[in-house]
Amino acid sequence: MLLPCLLFQEEPEIALCIKGGTLVSNSPPAHSYSRVFLKQLALMGANVSYDIKKHGIFPDVVGQVNLNIKTLTAPLKAIDLTKRGKFLGLELIVSCSEGIMLETYQDMMKV
Repeated sequence: MLLPCLLFQEEPEIALCIKGGTLVSNSPPAHSYSRVFLKQLALMGANVSYDIKKHGIFPDVVGQVNLNIKTLTAPLKAIDLTKRGKFLGLELIVSCSEGIMLETYQDMMKV
C-alpha cells in the first residue's frame, strides 16, 4: 500500500485518484476502508480524506476513489484498542458483486 509511505512525503499533501473495483468478490468493500481503517488512522493523527466517486464492480464496471493525504506534522500517536468503548450507533451498508443486486446495479448504471 502507498498510504504509509505517502504520510511521510515531502509535499504538504497529495491527491490520488484510484480507479478499479470498489466491490470485489472475497474482498472487503471500499466502504470498510474509510469507515474502519482511516478512522483508526485519524485517531493516531493522520489526515486522509477518502471519497468514493463511483462504485466499480470487478471486472466490468470501473469505479473511482479520490484520496487526499496530508503529510504528518508529528509522529503517529499510539492508540489503545484493548477496551471496548461506548456504543454510539450502527450504520449498515449493503454491497454485493454477484447475483440479483449486481444485475440491479448494472441496470441503474445504464441510465
